[in-house]
Amino acid sequence: MGEHFLRMAYQSIRRGIFNQHVLPEAGAFAGLAGGVIGLVAQSPDYPTAPFFAVSVMVVIYHTFSEWLSLIVKTRSSQAVKRLLDLQPETARVVKGGVEITTPIDEVQVTDLVRIRGRRTLTSAGQAMQDACRL
Repeated sequence: MGEHFLRMAYQSIRRGIFNQHVLPEAGAFAGLAGGVIGLVAQSPDYPTAPFFAVSVMVVIYHTFSEWLSLIVKTRSSQAVKRLLDLQPETARVVKGGVEITTPIDEVQVTDLVRIRGRRTLTSAGQAMQDACRL
């Protein structure tokens, strides 16, 4: 059933947590137990094969869901990293009619920041003047 899944299920049970690792392992073990009972009893009316099939289906479903979860986590962390990379290190602050380049950490709430075309915005604020040339 996969050493990784068994280890994760054991750690969860040890902490008293029933999560996505414990429940599929319990279902897979129940299917295996039912299949073994069917093999030992050798009753023609007992559904031995479906018990084993359920175990396989549960393990495959759990493996697939782990894979999808890994993809989602990877893509979301990459998206956050790309967003953080958009933040520039400096801003152009207008003080006394003169434009000064300052580190982004030194920008105050009352500062006027000049934003050039195709540049990223570093903080939230209110537009004081709007001008655009084509």
